[in-house]
Formats: sequence, C-alpha cells, structure tokens
Amino acid sequence: MKKNKNFVLVSLLFSHFTVDWYAGVLKPLLPILMGEFALTQGGAALIPSLLGVATAFLQPFGAYLGYRFGEPLLVIVSILLSAIFVPLIGIAHTVFLLVVFLSIGMLGNSLFHPNAAVLVHDANFDKAHTAMSVFSIGGTFGSALAPVMILYFVACFGMKKMPYLSIFGVIAIAMIVYSLFYINKKKTKIEKVSNNFAFLKAITKQGVKILLSVNILRSFVIIGLSTFIPLYLVEVGYAPIWGGYFLTGSRISGMLGTYFGAILSDKFNPKVVNIFSLLLGTLFLGLFFATKNVYFMLLWFLIAFLFLFATMGANVVYMQDLLPEQKGAASSLGMGISWGVASLMLSALSAFVNRIGLLTSMIIVSTFGFVAFVMSIYLILPVKNPDK
Repeated sequence: MKKNKNFVLVSLLFSHFTVDWYAGVLKPLLPILMGEFALTQGGAALIPSLLGVATAFLQPFGAYLGYRFGEPLLVIVSILLSAIFVPLIGIAHTVFLLVVFLSIGMLGNSLFHPNAAVLVHDANFDKAHTAMSVFSIGGTFGSALAPVMILYFVACFGMKKMPYLSIFGVIAIAMIVYSLFYINKKKTKIEKVSNNFAFLKAITKQGVKILLSVNILRSFVIIGLSTFIPLYLVEVGYAPIWGGYFLTGSRISGMLGTYFGAILSDKFNPKVVNIFSLLLGTLFLGLFFATKNVYFMLLWFLIAFLFLFATMGANVVYMQDLLPEQKGAASSLGMGISWGVASLMLSALSAFVNRIGLLTSMIIVSTFGFVAFVMSIYLILPVKNPDK
C-alpha cells in the first residue's frame, strides 16, 4: 500500500513538473520567435503577458469545472492540452497559429493547478503537508529547467522537432490514470463556492487592499523582468542561451527565497519580511542595471529574485489570516488575481516597449519594487485568535 502511495505522489509530482515545463518554454524562445515571425520587441513581450492574464483569471473557472465534472477528468484534459498544443508552436507558420496553440496549451495550465491540488488532498497521504510541498516543488523544477532544456533542444534538433516533446505529457497521463485507482475521490459540494470566492466583499476587509497591492506590484516586477530579460540579453549581444541561464537561475533562486521567506515570516512576522525583502530586492536590481558584465548581471539578478520571491508563499497565508472565513478568495487574491493584474500591467507597458526601449522598460518595472516597499510599511497584521 505504501508503494502505491509513493507512486501516486511521484505521478502527481511528475504531472506538475510536465505542465509547468510546457508553460516555461515560451519566454526563453522569444528571441527566436521574434526573428522567425518578424515580431517587434513589444509584440514579443505582449504574447506571454496576455497569456499570463488569461492563465491567472481562468484558474477559478478551472476549479469550478473540477467541482462540476470531477477533478481527475480535468487533470487528464489539462495535461493533454498542454502536451499537444504547446509543442505545436515549433511548426506554427503564422503568428495567428502561434497564439492559438499557446492559448489552448496555457488553458491546460489553468485547468491543471486547482484540480491537481485537490487530488493531492484526496490521496490521503500520511504527511499531507509534506506531500503538498513535494507536489509544488515538482512544478517549480519544471518551470525552472524548461528555459535551459528547451534552448538546448532547439539548438540540437530545431524548432520543427518540438512536437516530439509531447511524449512527456503522454507519460504523465499514463501515470495519473494508473494512480487514480489509489485515490479516494469524494464528491465536493458546490453550494458555498460563490460565498467562498466573494472577491468584492473580501477586498473591503481591513488590510486586504494594501496587501493585494503589494502582491500585484511584486508580481509585476517578477513577471516583467522575466519576460524582458531574454530579449534584453540578445539586444546587448549575448546568445539566447544566456536568457535560459537567467530564467532558470532566477526560478531556482526564487524557490530558495520562497522557502526561507516562509521560515522568517513564521519566526518574525510577514510584514517585516515584506519590507526588508522588497527593499533589498530593489537595491540588487539597481546593481544589476549598474553593470554590463554578464556574470555580475546574473549574480545580482539571482540575488534580487531571491528577495523578491521571499514572500511568495507567506503572503498567501498572510491573506488567509486577513480573510479567515474566505479562504478561497484569499488564495485567489494572493496568487491568481495578483498575477493576473500584474500581467495586465505588463501588457499595457509592452505597447510602449518599441518607443522607449527594453532597458527603460525594465527600469520602469523595477521601480515598482520600490513602490511596493513603501506600501509594505503600511501593511496591517491580522488579529490573532486568542483562543487558539
């Protein structure tokens, strides 16, 4: 029985790795796609930002579909969509087809996360929190390794061979289907979903608006720099693989920052961690812009992302503490909604990239980290229940 549970966990981990791996291949390929489709820098940056908007705001809809039709079915469909359509960008002949393939593929990403998390819960692991952490790490590694892996794949085999990468999804689906025999799926009631996700009511609660604003601005800095850095490095004369190094390194650095930030938030309080992490993250971005040596650029970039990610997980719990009776709304505000609004902001900025240039655009994005730091000073700590 224990072996079966271990296989279920490995299956869920690998499926998360696979779906987030497919989602992570676009940004490092932007310089190549620019040349292939004659895109401007702003046009290239606009594609992932608009997809980010759709991905973030569709996650609650994905959860609702899971309630209606069953999470196992939605997980299988989501992997299938990602595995089939994202690799098809390698044979897309027009920008229209490129966007269509990416849109359908990223729809799979939106459907996957809320429903796969339910399967982790329903598997009834002896160490539930550890299992959820392992599941999350799978996705983090997938998105972290994707930039370097896809650039090496394209360098060796070319874009036209990308459809062969669907094999990862086929393996993941086979593993998930087998694992379903060992997951005790319970029907979820949906009567209270609308109350749980009452976003307008949640935003009016004390302290929520400031924390939401800090989350949005922090997300804007992370998403903006992650989108622009592959294009910027090519512009200043470095090979596309350097973009992969920056993206992979920053993701791993961010993972470490999320872990240690959570520990510090538990030991001290999340307001203090927000203040110092945003200040230090912004200062190291300043060092990044002050040098042209690619090795120092990489170093300062990774350290900056270490601090920028420090409250990524802790602020979700922070939001839940501010909204103890609306956990669903709190989780969505802390993650999907924040990333969605940040992607909307990036879409607006992308429209001006061709006029103001990539470097100026990146500096503008980075200044919002300082704005978030200032706003974090006014964060309100939740009132702890004395009975607990």
